[in-house]
Amino acid sequence: MPEIVLPDSLQLARKYLEEYRECTQDAACRNLLGAILEQALSDIRDDCDRQGALYWIFSDVGSFPSLCEILGLDAGQIRRSVLRFLARVKDR
Repeated sequence: MPEIVLPDSLQLARKYLEEYRECTQDAACRNLLGAILEQALSDIRDDCDRQGALYWIFSDVGSFPSLCEILGLDAGQIRRSVLRFLARVKDR
């Protein structure tokens, strides 16, 4: 039987899914992802790199939704919390 050759996009998707499965079970990987999220929230809170962090968190494409899924967090809930924080900061 001939080998099935997958298009590049499917090969990349398969590689991502394999790495995703590994990361969900690897404590060091989860710790790293938690630190990335913590830094983004700190940047928003401290106005350090607020625009970059907001872009990352509110982008529908990218790593934020995947990061939340791996960590077992609700991306929508985090986004709503950030919006509430920004509204409070704006009112000061």
